[in-house]
Amino acid sequence: MDEKECHILKLDEEQIRKNEILKNAKAVLKEEFVDIDVLDVLFDNIKEWYLMPQLLNRPIVINLWGMTGRGKTHPINRLVELLDYKKYTLYFNFSKIQEEKTIDIEQNIRKDVEYIQIPNSILIYDEFQYAAHYNEQGVEKENGTSGLKTYWELIDPGKFNYKFGSWEFFKIEKTLYVYKKILAECPNVTIKNGKIYHLSEYLYEYNENDLNIIGTIIGISSFFRTYDNPKEKENNKKKVLEFLSQNIINSVIDIISILEKKTVKDDMLYNELNELTETTIIPYFENLLKRMGNGYSVDLSKSLVIVIGNLDSAYTMSYNLNPDMSADQFYKITKEISLMDIKKSLSQMFRKEQLSRLGNIHIIYPSFSSDSFKKIIKLELSQYEKRVYNELKIHLTFDSTMEQIIYDDGVFPTQGTRPIYSTISEMVKNKLPSMIVELAEKEIECQSIEFSYDRENNQTILKSYCDGKVTNIKWYDTVLRVENERKDKLTDEKYLIAVHEAGHAILQCSLMGSVPEKICSTSVDKTIGGFNLFDHDSEKTIYNLINVKNIIAVNLGGMEAERLIYGSKYISNGSTSDINNATVLASKTIRKSGLGKKIAHITSINGDIKGETTFVREHKDTNKEIISMIKDGQ
Repeated sequence: MDEKECHILKLDEEQIRKNEILKNAKAVLKEEFVDIDVLDVLFDNIKEWYLMPQLLNRPIVINLWGMTGRGKTHPINRLVELLDYKKYTLYFNFSKIQEEKTIDIEQNIRKDVEYIQIPNSILIYDEFQYAAHYNEQGVEKENGTSGLKTYWELIDPGKFNYKFGSWEFFKIEKTLYVYKKILAECPNVTIKNGKIYHLSEYLYEYNENDLNIIGTIIGISSFFRTYDNPKEKENNKKKVLEFLSQNIINSVIDIISILEKKTVKDDMLYNELNELTETTIIPYFENLLKRMGNGYSVDLSKSLVIVIGNLDSAYTMSYNLNPDMSADQFYKITKEISLMDIKKSLSQMFRKEQLSRLGNIHIIYPSFSSDSFKKIIKLELSQYEKRVYNELKIHLTFDSTMEQIIYDDGVFPTQGTRPIYSTISEMVKNKLPSMIVELAEKEIECQSIEFSYDRENNQTILKSYCDGKVTNIKWYDTVLRVENERKDKLTDEKYLIAVHEAGHAILQCSLMGSVPEKICSTSVDKTIGGFNLFDHDSEKTIYNLINVKNIIAVNLGGMEAERLIYGSKYISNGSTSDINNATVLASKTIRKSGLGKKIAHITSINGDIKGETTFVREHKDTNKEIISMIKDGQ
């Protein structure tokens, strides 16, 4: 066919079948998981690997980054199931791998890889943040990561060469040495059908050391060392022995399995070994040693490598565990994390050469919004209802009060799904069995059970129904691990905090033109008194002199509100962080942003500053400008 000739392209039956499987897998994942749209990028990038692997010359690498509990690993494992790829998938958990020695890592990789029967396999690198070359201080890890070299080679170019260990060489070299010794010193010895004949006649002529060496290869019993019983000695000399011990046979099986890149059946190898004779055994093991010396290569260049990890340095809000924070606020922030943000974070963990191997396909998971958390709760309850019906033929229903208390007590915005699952387990799953037991013991008919929550009395209510009528009711005291901490406690401190936070809010509205999303005078996190939570978009501002002074004023608004309501003598010490924030902002504005009287980078630090070659030392007038700016804000 002329290379420029037009022709109709056709998919073969296997490609058509796989394309349908891929479409179905995508639909199922979207049904079973919440906020899975980010994986559209994954499906777009695995088509070549799945449908036309023959076109690949290096692995496709797809990276998934997010906060803990975001649901990165579970959908990938489900994808493996939907593609019917379990037996072609290798899963590596780097939180465990980093604790292993280099030699153990290489041997484990060999054991895992040698059983993969197809070149376009799946390699899952989970918890990949633990593979970091540098620690949090930017220093190379003490234990090093040289043992992970093979994992990086599997990412790119997708091939690695394996060298056998010294212990494996030692066993084969020892076998070769023993048989050279036996055949040279025992002229009547013959080997046939896995047996060695006439060797027993010579064994009593060897010293203890030689007998030990021969014994480890052939597996002879210690009775050959008995000299005090002439009759037993004569009987031993007539014995026919196994020509190799089981230990050596097992080692040969392992080595040949690796060299042949497939699992060798024991009976096949036994037949091969049984055909050896006194004239062929030495060449056989010499050839085996030669093949071992060449090592062997593993080619997974047509594989799909999925790297999964948590990047706290990119998701800076992940350190905030306060459940009172806004899920929607965090969602907006994490939606803006870019490829450059991810690469900057990775550059603090990995060498440049390692970073380049990860490529550019980085799927960035935002945190869950409040709406997503509610969908997750509904989905988990729905899946539980299906399991209960399949096992007990009872329908479960959950009213809005139940879903709301699970949200209120179970959602920690930066911790994803896991806290929700444990809350559902405590509030729902652990209460159902006692209701089932009571219905069975009292022989009460039941078609369905409804869950609801009585907030006033803090009780979970379970009602059983049959033909639309209530047949049984049970009340359970509910353990609230978060909501109890939010309950109003009208103390002098709470009033003071309310005044303080109102001061911030009023100035934010009047000076910055934005209304707080939430004002809290108490929090589950006891390390903070209260806070104002503003919409993420409202915090984006241009830092000119007017805005800087307004922000300083907002920072100091809490203290001024206390002064206005309680008087100067009763101002609390709760403005420490506010004053610090105002001082830092004023200092940066004057010293670094060039908005003071002197346009220069001014520092008060003595000695050299890493990464800075030009700067001006602290000037005596600088502090006066900073203090003046803070006073203006006040």
